[in-house]
Amino acid sequence: MLLLLTSNLQLPTLFAQPEPITNLSALTATQEGEIQLNWTYPYSGTLPNGSTYFIQYSTFSTVEWSTQAAQIEISTEVLTTDLYQVLTVSGLQAGKEHYFRIWVSSPPGEFSQIS
Repeated sequence: MLLLLTSNLQLPTLFAQPEPITNLSALTATQEGEIQLNWTYPYSGTLPNGSTYFIQYSTFSTVEWSTQAAQIEISTEVLTTDLYQVLTVSGLQAGKEHYFRIWVSSPPGEFSQIS
């Protein structure tokens, strides 16, 4: 049997890059120094078990946003389209404006664009 490989051969991708969160919102929580984050996962399919949300926040808008600097990592079960997510973040500086960014990661380490 003769197997020919060409330079334009493309192997199928097991997992596509996750879609970015596009509807992240923040509401005042019940306790001082807390905020409630809300979002849905917009992907038109599912992501596998072991997918992770990375959330970074800062009181400065000019911070360098990166998944390595994220203060919160949330491992998930299978993520499905339009699954509503709620997270209360505590320990924030009361009376200060906070900026939040979120990414989604799927195994084996594919990251979405920043929110």
